[in-house]
Amino acid sequence: MLSKVVTSFVVALGLAVPAAASDYYVGISDVDTELSGQMSLDDGGYALTIGKKLDLFEAVDTAVELSYVDSVDSTIEDEDYSIGFTVESLDLSLVASRAYGSFRPFVRVGISQLDTETSGEIDGVATKEDETLDYYGFGVDYAATDRVFLRAEMTEGETDGVTIELFNIGVFTRF
Repeated sequence: MLSKVVTSFVVALGLAVPAAASDYYVGISDVDTELSGQMSLDDGGYALTIGKKLDLFEAVDTAVELSYVDSVDSTIEDEDYSIGFTVESLDLSLVASRAYGSFRPFVRVGISQLDTETSGEIDGVATKEDETLDYYGFGVDYAATDRVFLRAEMTEGETDGVTIELFNIGVFTRF
C-alpha cells in the first residue's frame, strides 16, 4: 500500500513540476533481496532514493544518491519456534552513466550502513547489529518523459560471509 501511494506521489510530482531541467531527482523502487553464503534467504521490500547530478567528469554523467532500503522483513516459523529477521540500510553511492537515446546505462559504487535485527521465541532471544558494507552495482535508466524515468538495477555486497544481492525496479522523477 505504501509503495503505491509513494509511486503515485513521485509520478504526480514529475508531472506537476515545471519542465525546467533540474539536478535533483527522487524515486521509489521495488526490491528483491537474495542472501547467500552462511545464510540463504529470498525476500523483498522497497527503496526510497534522492539523487543529485554532479557532472564531475566531461565524458560521463555523474550523480550522488542517498537511499533508504527496507530489503528484508521475514519470519521463519515451525511448531517449536518462530524467528524474525529484518534488514534496513542507509546507502550513499556515486553513479556514473552515459546516455544512448532514451537509455542510460550506469555503474555505481557505494557504502551502506546496515541495521539487522533478529528476534525469536526460542528463549526470547533478540539481537540487533549495525555494520558498514561496501557495494557495487550496474543498471539502466529509461527516460519515459523529460522528467520521469524508469530504472532496473542489480547491486551486490558481502559481509561476514553473507553475499547480499538486490534487484531493483523503480520509477523516478526530476524536480
